[in-house]
Amino acid sequence: MDPSRPHDSLFRQAFGDPRHAAGLIRIALGRDPALAALLPRIAWDRLERVDATVVDAADRPFQTDLLFAAPLLGPDGAETVVMFRAILEHKRKMDRQTAWQSTRYQIRTIEWHRSQPVTQDSWPIVITIVIYHGDVPWTAARELRELFEVPAWLPKKTQKTLRNLLPSGRYLLEDLRSQPDEPFDRRKLTVVAHVALEFLKHLPRCDLDTLRLHLTRLREHLVEIWNLPDGRPFLGSLFWYLMATTTSQTEGVRETIRTVLPEPVSNEMLNPLQKLLLERELAGEAKGKAEGEAKGKAEGETKGKAETLIRVLELRFGSVPAELRNRAQLATLEQLDRWVDRALDVARVEDVFAD
Repeated sequence: MDPSRPHDSLFRQAFGDPRHAAGLIRIALGRDPALAALLPRIAWDRLERVDATVVDAADRPFQTDLLFAAPLLGPDGAETVVMFRAILEHKRKMDRQTAWQSTRYQIRTIEWHRSQPVTQDSWPIVITIVIYHGDVPWTAARELRELFEVPAWLPKKTQKTLRNLLPSGRYLLEDLRSQPDEPFDRRKLTVVAHVALEFLKHLPRCDLDTLRLHLTRLREHLVEIWNLPDGRPFLGSLFWYLMATTTSQTEGVRETIRTVLPEPVSNEMLNPLQKLLLERELAGEAKGKAEGEAKGKAEGETKGKAETLIRVLELRFGSVPAELRNRAQLATLEQLDRWVDRALDVARVEDVFAD
């Protein structure tokens, strides 16, 4: 996880998996009765994450968070050639240009879709879903046409007709702060998705009493995540998120976790390796060692860093292929420093070594 962008990092880790993203997409679509009829027509078992590098280079700083795709089903239940694509965009701060940003993402996604040999003659259905958990109510324009300055001195009929000729660019909004807390319903969300949304909604900049309250409320769900085959690395990410967004002292957060959560879960969240790496990131400690250290010491440090990298990969992804272990053990200290940092945020183990 990147401590400089903790909200984005947690969102991408939790919802980068189609299993967890599906529920969020279902909820957003289901809030509009007219769109609810679309839900049974989406082949959810075919939902997959698409490489999000569909935005052109000039827009790179504003790249989409996550992009998912699935075919639509016809009346007979068979797959059609029509593709449904959902862009999940995370917002911590309100952005008045979101409608324009969303429209650009949709256009780029359509262009990318139509550039593929097998789909170049089709037009996909592309919907943007904005997930917002800021401190102030969302008041930004919900449609692109609202951003245009239509002269008020024109006749009202002319104003209305003119606006109808402008591009709509509407997006769906999930404002977490405006929605009441509801009991966890696994028919709507996975437990990972539910806990991620709860952390994003309630825990940024919280004090220790608030942290204790919500950890107590989520305790059984955190235990459930601990028992998932791939759940334990996510607990470590939750700890990273707390430490990167809290205003409380580090030890107070750790002690609260220790006292509120069962020992196996708290130990996983407070994994010494993850604590060490987090402290290293937040304190801005220099990476690596100065050139000119004794060769024996440098070799020992490189070996230790390789073991650290392999341990981080095991925490996040489970078993590590022998080929990648060998690459870690043969790498330079500079490479290992870069790979350890990258290992905390990538979606696939192979991406760590993509130099």
